This record gives sequence, C-alpha cells and structure tokens, in this order.
Amino acid sequence: MGMHIGFIAVKASAFQFRQAFSEVWPKYEVIAYNENLVDADTMWAWKKSHEQFVSAADWSKENPGKQVYVFWQDGIWAIMYDESYTLAADEEALKLLSAKLGTVLSFIVETHSGCAFFWYFESGMLRRMIQ
Repeated sequence: MGMHIGFIAVKASAFQFRQAFSEVWPKYEVIAYNENLVDADTMWAWKKSHEQFVSAADWSKENPGKQVYVFWQDGIWAIMYDESYTLAADEEALKLLSAKLGTVLSFIVETHSGCAFFWYFESGMLRRMIQ
C-alpha cells in the first residue's frame, strides 16, 4: 500500500499554530475545532466526521466541500497533518509561518512515486531542503 505522509511541525503550541495557520493561509476558514480529543483514534474519527469531499463536477460556491487539518501537540512541537501535501510544499507560506513562529519543519513522503521531501525554516528563511 505504501506510505503517504505530509505534515508541518512548528516549535510552538498547537493553539499558536492554529492561529498562525489562519494568517498564513487566509483562504482557509476555521469552522470547527476540538481541543479535547483524547487519543489518535478519536482525532482521526473527528476528522473523518467533519470532512466532506466534493468532486470537481459537483463543486460550487454553495457546495465547496470541507477539508480538515488536524493539529496536535507533541512535547515542544505542534504538528499539522496535510494529506494533500499542498500546504506542506508551499515554500512561500512556510517562510511566512516561520517568520511568525520560528522553527518550521515540513515533510512529505510518497512511496508510490518514490519521493521524499524535507524543508527546514528558521526566522522566515529556508535553511535546508532535501528532495
């Protein structure tokens, strides 16, 4: 089946990351969140119950669908899962996120295509990239 992972990690709280997310990616609107998810299974179930896929053929302004990005805290790191890889690969936005929050790491691993990507930002600047 392979591995398909995209995530962004910041050295900040999940709350700070969620606030900065809205500033860095303003086209995304936070319409719901839950800070009381007790474990990973509960988090994934909450994500699944709140997302809504809409095909291109059915998309409209009234029916745009819903994407869900999950944020969680792991020690000093806040992590956001990005299954589309779109945000995790957005270098300009990651620079802006880093300017706001400091250290930002971004990872994408896609084993079906044999690709792996890593970005490290500090103080709004790209410091390291491996592709």
